[in-house]
Amino acid sequence: MHYFKRALWIARFVVGAQLFGFFVIFAFLGTEARTPTGTLTQAVIGYFVITLILLGEIAWLIVRTRRAEAVTLDHEGMVIAGAAIYLFDAMTLILGTVTAFAALFMLCPVIDSEAITGKEALYFSIVTFSTLGYGDLTPADDFQLIAAGEALLGLLVFGLLIGYASSLFAKRSGS
Repeated sequence: MHYFKRALWIARFVVGAQLFGFFVIFAFLGTEARTPTGTLTQAVIGYFVITLILLGEIAWLIVRTRRAEAVTLDHEGMVIAGAAIYLFDAMTLILGTVTAFAALFMLCPVIDSEAITGKEALYFSIVTFSTLGYGDLTPADDFQLIAAGEALLGLLVFGLLIGYASSLFAKRSGS
C-alpha cells in the first residue's frame, strides 16, 4: 500500500508538470493566430465538463485533506508538508482550469476577434477566471454567458480554497 501511495504522489506531480507544460505552450509558443470554429453548444458542453471536473477535484482535495488530518495533527512537520501539498493541489487545480478554458476559447469563438493566439486565449482566461477584466479582449455576444460562468467559477473556486485552507489552520492552531 505504501508503494501505491508513493506512485500516486508521483503521478499527481507528473500531471501537475504536464498542466504547467500546456500552460507554457499556450503562453509562449501559441503565437500562431487561429480562427475558432466551434459552436455555442460545444462551448456550453465544454464549460460543463470543465466545471464538473473542477468541482470533483475540489471535493477530492477536501476529502483527501480531511483523511490526512488524523495522521498529521500530532506531527508539526507533517502539518507543514500537508499545507504544502494542499497549496500544490490548489495551484494545479487553478492552473489546469485556466488552461482548459484557454483551450476551449481556442476551439470556440468566445473571444470577440477574427483570429486569436494561444497567448491571447490564456490571457483572456486568466483575466476572466480571476475576475480582473481589463476590457481589452471581450467575449462575443453569443458567448458572454460562457465568460461570465468562468468568472463565477473563479469566485467560487477561490472562495472554497481560501475558506477551507483557513478552516484547516484555525483547527490546527486551536482556535
